[in-house]
Amino acid sequence: KFSNRIELIYGRLVRRHGRLTRYIWKNKFSFICDTSLRDHISLQECFCERVYDALLDKCHFPSNRIAYVNVGANIGAFDVLLLERGLAIDAGLAVELNPHTAARCLANFQSNGVVSTKIINAGVADNNGSIQFNPSGTSVSDNIFSVAAGQKDSCQINLLTLQTLLELHASHFPRFDLLKLDCEQAEYGIIRSSPTAVLEKFRYIIVEFHPPPANESVEAAYAKLKAAGFSPVRNQWHKFEFLELFIRS
Repeated sequence: KFSNRIELIYGRLVRRHGRLTRYIWKNKFSFICDTSLRDHISLQECFCERVYDALLDKCHFPSNRIAYVNVGANIGAFDVLLLERGLAIDAGLAVELNPHTAARCLANFQSNGVVSTKIINAGVADNNGSIQFNPSGTSVSDNIFSVAAGQKDSCQINLLTLQTLLELHASHFPRFDLLKLDCEQAEYGIIRSSPTAVLEKFRYIIVEFHPPPANESVEAAYAKLKAAGFSPVRNQWHKFEFLELFIRS
């Protein structure tokens, strides 16, 4: 489905050990992916499988302008999807845990004109601090729970609560239209630990719910969002995850 499909097929047949691959969507948007880390999965989800379209169709952004926070940005596919849908980005935060994936995200923002979204290399969690982050081997599976100090590819990464993230990096936002959480089980701790007043800043929240870790539950997350004035209005299964759109009334 990509504009350079012949180039992609050639790469798979001839350059099997090549890591960086360019994907072009509709001859307009260009992405650099590390195929060995399966970056292309996020492109397929956003642009081929259109997993977010039904959720975003329920959102109303006045004058087609958006200010948003994307926790679990990966290589920036969702952020570019907003442009493809005709939205003008007034302000954005794209938070990515893996520093190498964040670098590819930056390159993709630069090549696609995403100039109003700031990339933050950090994790979002239920407490401020840091972890010895251990890459999972696939960029779409990196998470704050795979901690293995001393491994060759591990590195120190800061953890921020949602409240701290907004205080440090979003003071210039004109408003908060959308929060997207796709962060491999960290969504539960983020929702649980965020003060109601922080969640109430947003009009819409999209959550990709993964199997909950110990002592967390989907029911508790729903209850916390309900207490902040949110109601679930659209949901769908995608592979092994469950996506839900919440709207604050």
